[in-house]
Amino acid sequence: MSQSPSTFVYVGSYTVERSQGDRFVPAQAAKGIRVFCVDPESGAWNLVQEIEQLNPMYLLWGKDKKTLYAASSDSNKVYAYRVNGETGILSLLGEQSIVGKSTLCLSATKDYSFLIVGTISGAMASIRLREDGALGEVCDNFDLPGEPGPLRGEQPCPRPHHCPFDPDGKYCYVLDKGADLVRTYTVNSESGKMVQVSTLRTRPGSIPRHIVFNAEGSLAYINTEHTCTVVSCKRDAETGVLEAFQILPTIPEDFVGNYSLSSEIVLHPSGKWLYVSNRGHDSIAVFKVDQKSGRLTTVGWQHTLGEVPRFFDIEPGGKFLCVANQKTGTIKIFSIDSQTGMLSFTGQTVETPTPVWLLFSSPLPALHR
Repeated sequence: MSQSPSTFVYVGSYTVERSQGDRFVPAQAAKGIRVFCVDPESGAWNLVQEIEQLNPMYLLWGKDKKTLYAASSDSNKVYAYRVNGETGILSLLGEQSIVGKSTLCLSATKDYSFLIVGTISGAMASIRLREDGALGEVCDNFDLPGEPGPLRGEQPCPRPHHCPFDPDGKYCYVLDKGADLVRTYTVNSESGKMVQVSTLRTRPGSIPRHIVFNAEGSLAYINTEHTCTVVSCKRDAETGVLEAFQILPTIPEDFVGNYSLSSEIVLHPSGKWLYVSNRGHDSIAVFKVDQKSGRLTTVGWQHTLGEVPRFFDIEPGGKFLCVANQKTGTIKIFSIDSQTGMLSFTGQTVETPTPVWLLFSSPLPALHR
């Protein structure tokens, strides 16, 4: 009997963090992207490589997972790496610079002709991708227009924070946390030029952060960072227009902590459950999705067993949810109850400094202890 292919997990980490003003300090012992090979028998994560790169806080698969793209927060660069499918090892394929400060979010057109990039300073860009996945020329580079929101500390300017495409790949949705907008763009298939076609406005100061779509693309869910809510939207597949129809809190009504900021939002592959992480409350909020209306019902909360769960993801098999606790320096692995959607800690902890992003090459194997 042949052995199952290995699963690799790519972990992006903050390598420096702001201390006061523009002064930077090392973030624990993080160097950049960590590559783990998951043992198919035990489920243990074994470190096989560490790539030195400044703040690879957003990672994205290229076509057929043969390329990995990494943003570089606190620089204006994007990096491309070749992925060895047998060993999981990364090798640098190249880099590209754009006009803008601190690359933050990435997405790719459905045919992988262009890479879309957003920056903290408010710039958007499209970069042509070559046949081998390498980064080509910058085809479009512009600042988001309009006035920022009311929170001058957090909203000094329009600021893209997420820029995924809908499931059909027709529209790119830019979550502008600086202007409390979700902007909808088309991307020209020849030139790579981006054209804004519609917007959804959220409550002033709410700071829309991330968006997810159901498989059909008829529904979208947005988490707002500062008001800790999830906004449920209908989506017109032809025009790309979003229309909100429900808003629910992501933290319990009795929470009296100093602060809580929602961070990541993930829809289970089955479409039955929606999850949102809360930094401060340090939890994962669990919602049940009505399969007819798309409305959400709050199921409960699971503590992340660590501090500042900036990122989490559900592995491709849909059985485990992995939480990256940025401050604690741990990845906690939870099993997902297929009947209730609730989470149970598996007992497995992966220690790794300042984890802020996870990419899985394939489903995680079952844990055997």
